[in-house]
Amino acid sequence: MAPAANRGLLRISFLLLPLACNSGEGQEPSSPAENDDNLSVMRIPDEPSEAETGLDAGSEGWDTEVLGSHAKAQVKELLHHGLKPSGEDLASVTTADVSSGTLRPTERTLVRSGEDFEVFKADPSDGSADGRDALASSIQDLLSPFAAEPEYYVKVWRVTPTDGGTWTTLFYQAVGESVGGRPYQQNATWECRLDPSGQLISGLKTIQHEEVYGPAGVETLFTEVTDATLGHEEDLVRQLRPSLSDLSGRIDVTVGPQIAEYEGVSVGDANGDGLEDVYLSQTRGMPNRLLLQRPDGTIHECAAEVGLDLLDRSHASLFLDLDADGDQDLIIGGLSLLFFENTGNKSATPEGLNIPSYTLFKSIEISDTYSISAADIDLDQDLDLYICRYRATQESFPTPYHDAQNGLENVLLKNQGDWNFVDATEETGLNHNNNRFSFASSWTDIDSDGDPDLYVANDFGRNNLYRNDDGHFKDAAAELGVEDISAGMSVDWGDPDSDGDYDIYVGNMFSAAGNRIAYQRKFQVDATDEDRDAYKRHARGNSLFLNQGAKGFADVSVEAGVTMGRWSWCSRFVDFNNDCREDLVVSNGYITSADSTHDL
Repeated sequence: MAPAANRGLLRISFLLLPLACNSGEGQEPSSPAENDDNLSVMRIPDEPSEAETGLDAGSEGWDTEVLGSHAKAQVKELLHHGLKPSGEDLASVTTADVSSGTLRPTERTLVRSGEDFEVFKADPSDGSADGRDALASSIQDLLSPFAAEPEYYVKVWRVTPTDGGTWTTLFYQAVGESVGGRPYQQNATWECRLDPSGQLISGLKTIQHEEVYGPAGVETLFTEVTDATLGHEEDLVRQLRPSLSDLSGRIDVTVGPQIAEYEGVSVGDANGDGLEDVYLSQTRGMPNRLLLQRPDGTIHECAAEVGLDLLDRSHASLFLDLDADGDQDLIIGGLSLLFFENTGNKSATPEGLNIPSYTLFKSIEISDTYSISAADIDLDQDLDLYICRYRATQESFPTPYHDAQNGLENVLLKNQGDWNFVDATEETGLNHNNNRFSFASSWTDIDSDGDPDLYVANDFGRNNLYRNDDGHFKDAAAELGVEDISAGMSVDWGDPDSDGDYDIYVGNMFSAAGNRIAYQRKFQVDATDEDRDAYKRHARGNSLFLNQGAKGFADVSVEAGVTMGRWSWCSRFVDFNNDCREDLVVSNGYITSADSTHDL
């Protein structure tokens, strides 16, 4: 079996997230010459600055943050004494009379069974016992399904001080191999009580518990194929493999990568061979890439060959047929909106892979495009475009943070045919509430009246649901209960309850820190209750809204267990196991590296 860290049942290695996720491990990036007068080398000071010292939660009076850190450290220490810890092993992190419930409830219900995996869920068991030996026994029972010590992950997301100590709520996850040789994962919510000193665990109990067994005879549900797919494209690999820190040290700051670049990918059949190809936007100063898929699953990179290797910032792209000639044209958005016409295949590789030809047909001066979606809003048989934009300048800070209304206006381009587009934002009513920080949009017919409606996911506040009535739109998000005040970054439509209508899943940001801090009495003491509730809602995480027809949408996010998607840049309904029920996949994370501490 592979190392435990690589056996997570629900972890997926996404192929095209090089800047956010790659560590650059195994490479030897060159360093600037120490004596080169033309280079400015950033030095790390020996002592923290005054601003950095101010980040210490304890020095700012946020004792709950210090207690939360203690709880996390102590729980992780509990779990690192092998599969059979003794009471003596726990002496340094628990009180002598520590109270513990059953960490692995005895009444576990099978909620999903099939050839691919099994899922068990359990409510907490009644009763508790006192003493370190009892807690050690409970930990032994918890870990008994594992063949070897698993990989652990802990995240504290609520801190509640009381007179008798401090209660913390945390997520627990353990991943490894079961005694029967199957991939095995535990997911749980625990409550951990610290004693009045805040140093020792005085209580631990289970609130929710889930176990997942993967298919026998395999190491993971998904197999990493990056090297097999890309490995022969050496130039492409050299561009994608370095980490963000490596790239930022090699490219001039005026054109090089920034922490938040937000490049996207688009998928379409660029050469008409029936296989899906990928257009990959890259950080400014590095060429965009076109990855043509071969029948054997490998790719041929040919952006330079077809004239699509742009060096300018390109946040978004979209394959679609704009001239009704049966092939996939391409729109690229960044500093302006570029329209590339697919003029057919111009050549072929020696093995017979067709190489398409793209020509820049026109550009429209629309800046800061973050995403593009298309639909026929007026039912005239051609595709219109909705352009999501974010902020006018890098200095534009969302104001107010939880309900910002100083974002850059989004644009609707109505297709007039023959590659002519007009700005129809105002005439269609899409200028209403059009001042947000928009990341993504998606179309579907929510009211079954034959025309497409539009959902817009906005960062720092409320989302929009524009209902289409004969080509004129009204923002009905508040009326239908889907404003979803949060950090909206993605949206998808699906039918998870199989009732025949479209439901909404919105990718936001689950913030453990936000859930801890926003519930403290000293947080935003001068704010209204409404504003404080908005901050709490902002930290909750992802949202699932079920379509109730004329009654609007019902928020079932918490009941469905889909809020904790972490920083959810992209979220999609996908039926992974072909059982005709829609599953969810969430692409998440921020900047990670090889030496990152294990965390959720």
